Amino acid sequence: MHRYSLPQRWHTTGLLSVLTGLFGARGLSAIVITWANWWPALGSWFVDVPRVMARALLPLALATACIAGSWTTLRRATP
Repeated sequence: MHRYSLPQRWHTTGLLSVLTGLFGARGLSAIVITWANWWPALGSWFVDVPRVMARALLPLALATACIAGSWTTLRRATP
């Protein structure tokens, strides 16, 4: 069983595609939030949320996103 590393499998094209998609999604979400005028509501949510919840919610969300992204990437990278 031969395992490929990510740079061997996708090269520069894959990296640029992922980064383009990531920045595109972030840009699109910023456009939608601006168009719907949700910035004040988003800011007030960050101010009103309790500190304990904010300190637990952000790392949990980041860890979940990293785990899901890693799992998806590794599933596609191995032959």
